[in-house]
Amino acid sequence: MKRKKRSLAAAAVHRAYHRARYLELRAKLFKAIGETCAKETGLADDPGDHHEELHVDHIDGRSWEPRSMGSYARVKRYLKELEAGVRLRPLCKICNGWDGFRRASTKRQNRKTKKEQENGNRDSGSTTTSPTQPTTN
Repeated sequence: MKRKKRSLAAAAVHRAYHRARYLELRAKLFKAIGETCAKETGLADDPGDHHEELHVDHIDGRSWEPRSMGSYARVKRYLKELEAGVRLRPLCKICNGWDGFRRASTKRQNRKTKKEQENGNRDSGSTTTSPTQPTTN
């Protein structure tokens, strides 16, 4: 079924409605999880604008990629997760970046350690030799 094209005016009204709805849902989300950065880094006292843009952080990690959906659908998903009991917190852009970097380096370190353990087990298990038994007459 073919959709009718909207006129430019109708498209602008449609965008404005969804933008307003998105901002309303985002305000509801941050009212529920907090409206300031959850990290106590001292950056909140800095007059810079990095604290204005808050991000949503999953404390226990997430299994989906936020960039795979639009902002409206993403905020709706965050609200559903919040209702389901997923632990979320607000982080400013800088704190969220550092937290993500810390998690990524921990994952890299864990993979490296696991690989070393697997290689160590292969080396020690494949080259075992049994000592020769002396014969007694």
